[in-house]
Amino acid sequence: MSGLQFDWEAVAHKAVLQVMGRNERRMSDGSLSWDALALTVGDNAVVLTVTADTDEIVVCHEPVPRCEDWLVVPALADAVGKRLGWCWVATNYLGYRDSFTLALGDVAPDALEPRLTFLAEGCSLSCFNLTPRNA
Repeated sequence: MSGLQFDWEAVAHKAVLQVMGRNERRMSDGSLSWDALALTVGDNAVVLTVTADTDEIVVCHEPVPRCEDWLVVPALADAVGKRLGWCWVATNYLGYRDSFTLALGDVAPDALEPRLTFLAEGCSLSCFNLTPRNA
């Protein structure tokens, strides 16, 4: 089973303390991808992984990863200190849950406005920042 594996209310409105990734790679277009990502909230983390057989995102609430192959992700440092708002799991037209979107903030509109979208593709996670740029 893919998608959200726990009640989001357990982490909603908690501040992100750190973002860590496992096996970060720079793609040919300059973007980054990871085998897994973890947003630390207290003693636990929201951990995003990809199922190998379907390339779907799995989002779990687990203890903070402590292995040396998990490293801080500087590219997602803007999330640190922000509170987790709403989240969305998207299903593509073939029925696969391959996208997870996250809002960062504890009051509207920030808590409701998507900021980061994580996409599962080829057994790895990519991240797209949806934050509007000031003109």
